[in-house]
Amino acid sequence: MKYFAEINSSNIVLRVCVFADSITDADAAKQQVPLSAEGVEWIETFLDGGSRKNHAGSGYTYDPALDAFIAPNPLTGAYYAFGNPSNAYTLNTTTCKWEEPAGKPEGYCYWRDDTQSWETT
Repeated sequence: MKYFAEINSSNIVLRVCVFADSITDADAAKQQVPLSAEGVEWIETFLDGGSRKNHAGSGYTYDPALDAFIAPNPLTGAYYAFGNPSNAYTLNTTTCKWEEPAGKPEGYCYWRDDTQSWETT
């Protein structure tokens, strides 16, 4: 099975579809989906992340410069906007995963963006 992500003009993943192994490229994938919107692009994604760092998911962003799929920011839920949308979490551009702020205490806690610190409960 092969997996292709449908992305819009803002590089946001709209959906991920599964195709037979005989589908070898994005053009062939697009032809298999009759309801594909105009102006979208299909990019292959891999269950193990493969060469695109992470398996694509709905709401992820595709960064063509990094050739990677990036999950929404875990703190804000915001799309990755080719920059850091929150001062708290930073994107590791090697793994294309969000890294939480340093100094996280043991136990249940949450990040307070207004004070830029961890809060324990």
